[in-house]
Amino acid sequence: SKATRTPTLYDQNAYNVIQTTLTENGGQPLSAPLQALLGGTDVMTSVSLISNGNIKSEEIKSIELGYISRLLNSKLTLDIKLFKDNTDNLIGETGSGSEASVPEDNVGGEADEVLNMFKTETEGAEIAIDYKPTRDYRIYSHYTYIDISSESFETRSNPRDLRRLTVSAPKKTFGLTLIKHWPENFDISTSFYYVSDMDWLDRTGSTQPGAPADRSAQPYKKMDIKASKAYKFGNERLKVSLSLLNLLEDYFDYNRTRYTDSTLTTVAPNSTTLNSHGSLQDMRAYMEINLEFN
Repeated sequence: SKATRTPTLYDQNAYNVIQTTLTENGGQPLSAPLQALLGGTDVMTSVSLISNGNIKSEEIKSIELGYISRLLNSKLTLDIKLFKDNTDNLIGETGSGSEASVPEDNVGGEADEVLNMFKTETEGAEIAIDYKPTRDYRIYSHYTYIDISSESFETRSNPRDLRRLTVSAPKKTFGLTLIKHWPENFDISTSFYYVSDMDWLDRTGSTQPGAPADRSAQPYKKMDIKASKAYKFGNERLKVSLSLLNLLEDYFDYNRTRYTDSTLTTVAPNSTTLNSHGSLQDMRAYMEINLEFN
């Protein structure tokens, strides 16, 4: 299969400008000598991001080889996949020290630029097993392995963004679910998951020398238990469920900032102020009531 992502209007026409009207003496108009230093104006202009308008569509080409088999009198379903995805012309922004020249910028004269910069190759495998040993039991398990390599064809690309692409998905994912059907429409399921760490692409900051190695999504182990009971009243069906989540540990599956120490305290880059944009997944319980009727 093949797909494309057309550049947005912002990708093609980005031109971010910050303009500030300067004053003096508590808000008085800027004097002529000071305006002369700014080229005869009291407006300070700074261009932060531009696009040359020649952005190409991002592309992905995917190939997958799968094998599906039903064994043991259809009690066991085996699903195996090998896949490879190639992306090209990925859009990014140049980083510090590689800005484009902006003559009309009277502050720095440079700005970050939107360009086609990267390409990646993703290879992996998936296996899923669905086993029903008896009518009352079901076991489902899956495992995924992903390996991403990235390359830049633009010399002004940000090396940090290039490295981040290689860890933009969990390398290993595993899940195991056991379902037990009891009499009187009572069901219990227990699920265990393991997901390795990864870095979301909007991450700010990076691991500093001497700081603990971190990713914006932590590796985690997760166990959930769900119990449900169904009742029938003629053509109506009532189902009540109770779910207990994250019984093993608390974890962050998204954290925009970097960690400063082993306590996983987070701060904004170049700041000492707490800036915890994290998504904490802690132990929690949910009750759900569902009524179906004609």
